[in-house]
Amino acid sequence: GINAEYMGIGSQQVGLLEVTEYPDEEEVKIQMAASPNLGTRAVLEIHYIGQISRSGRGMFSSSTQTESFIATLLEPTNARKVFPCWDEPSFRAIFQLSIVVSDSLTAVSNTNVSAYSQWPHASGDAEKFLEQFFNQHFKKDSGVELSASKLVVFEVTPVMCTYLVAFAIGPLHFSFMSVEEALLSIVVSLYF
Repeated sequence: GINAEYMGIGSQQVGLLEVTEYPDEEEVKIQMAASPNLGTRAVLEIHYIGQISRSGRGMFSSSTQTESFIATLLEPTNARKVFPCWDEPSFRAIFQLSIVVSDSLTAVSNTNVSAYSQWPHASGDAEKFLEQFFNQHFKKDSGVELSASKLVVFEVTPVMCTYLVAFAIGPLHFSFMSVEEALLSIVVSLYF
């Protein structure tokens, strides 16, 4: 099964799939209700809600006296706290992250940003969820506003283990430096 911890998936029938959650094993079993034809392409789409912790594992929040941040620490098997996956070092995959953040915040990840777009103002349950999230994780005087948001889409990663997926969100500042050694020139980007 797929590893998942603290996910809002539950046991349900979804299309051709039967999904059963096993919280004690931190696994979700996904079983086809019918076998697809050989050579048929199938797409598994999972909608889920992860949790932000304060423990410094998985996806966690941290703050100074004036600023709040969200970051990840997925090693050794904490990726399952953030998204459903095969969370073992022997399994590897490609990832493409998309993150909705306030216009006043910066989001960084393993790869460069491929696109930015204004994020439409949510309505209904999504709006309530985001409003609760922002109120819980960002201080009132931090300058973070839910009404002005952007969708940040990152480039696809190389094939890698789940514990190497990383992102950070916050009022980050950017700087870069160029290092030249012999025939090699490297530009290092710094976010702090």
